Amino acid sequence: EGLTLTELEAVLQNNSNSAGAVCLAAMLLHLLCAHCSATVLGYRYTSQRTVLATSLLGGCLGVALLTISALPETQEVGVKHGDLPELLIGTGVAALVFSAVGVAAALTQRPLLLAGNGVAMTLL
Repeated sequence: EGLTLTELEAVLQNNSNSAGAVCLAAMLLHLLCAHCSATVLGYRYTSQRTVLATSLLGGCLGVALLTISALPETQEVGVKHGDLPELLIGTGVAALVFSAVGVAAALTQRPLLLAGNGVAMTLL
């Protein structure tokens, strides 16, 4: 009752194209909304709120990665005593550090911290 391999490939290809189009449309809508809100509220306020929201979301991602790395099931994925837990811990700690830099940059509005946050977000 399942799909054959070629049918499954066709369904996935059609859906991936549609998902890509939806993501591009959402990105353009987001840019338009960001520009409109920046025009109304001012660019400094908007950039501060954007950096703060992005940093808080990055902090949540870091906590989630650290939580996932501590689960016993993660220890058993792939090869026994593999590098997956250490990779998750390293990525989670990096996300938390970058999040702290972003929060500090958003609250203090210092150019060096804002530049550091931009580099950190690019690395993450």
